[in-house]
Amino acid sequence: MAAPSQLDQPSQWATGADPPTSKQTSFLQTLVSQKGSNIDPSTLSKAEASSAIDDLKNKETTNSDAAPGGAIQDPKGWAT
Repeated sequence: MAAPSQLDQPSQWATGADPPTSKQTSFLQTLVSQKGSNIDPSTLSKAEASSAIDDLKNKETTNSDAAPGGAIQDPKGWAT
């Protein structure tokens, strides 16, 4: 197993305090929308944005159309 590098630790990045890149901001906006989060990408540093992306990628997606505790649809009934 490889030892963790500086790239694995956003808080150690030389440019970590810089504003997030446009790609980070765009991806965060997409994840925030999909995951039902209230993170504002414009308030984050590059390192914070990277960590937020990792956290949101690991968070379950929120489905606002699903009823809490509702039955899961049986795939046998799906139309193809």
